[in-house]
Amino acid sequence: MGANLDLGILGPIEVRTDGAPAPLGGPRQRAVLAVLAINPNQVVSVDRLVDDIWGEHPPATAVHTLHVFASSGCTTPPALPWPPVGPRMR
Repeated sequence: MGANLDLGILGPIEVRTDGAPAPLGGPRQRAVLAVLAINPNQVVSVDRLVDDIWGEHPPATAVHTLHVFASSGCTTPPALPWPPVGPRMR
């Protein structure tokens, strides 16, 4: 059986696994998690994440930064599923 996962997106972004806070990283990682959380059961494109996180003038490193977040798993707490096409909130 999996862990009990609670996701708070109103106010500070937070995740609790079995009541204990889960590490989420910095503000950008938290923003990525928030975008995924408000789009449950949907694949969110890299372009959409870049637009939502950085706005009209993203840095040249924005896509690379998202790839680093995804490859390190820092945008998805361990209890969340990670399908082959990318992270998805259920």
